[in-house]
Amino acid sequence: MANSPRPGVWILERSSDFGKTWQAWQYFADTPVDCKRFFDAEVKFKPTTDDQAICTTDFSRIVPLVEGEVGMEVV
Repeated sequence: MANSPRPGVWILERSSDFGKTWQAWQYFADTPVDCKRFFDAEVKFKPTTDDQAICTTDFSRIVPLVEGEVGMEVV
């Protein structure tokens, strides 16, 4: 993302077979409504299973356009 605006809606994916297949690891959206609309997911703060992708609104705000951060909690 460098010096560009942060995306409002995006997916972080992971692969457990060296890039042959990919699955959603975490969803990011501007609002809880966007979590439901784009990913059919509710906003959650912690996954309840190892293979569950959660949706968060914490790091996807487009504004401000500077000093953005992306945080992850590895469980």
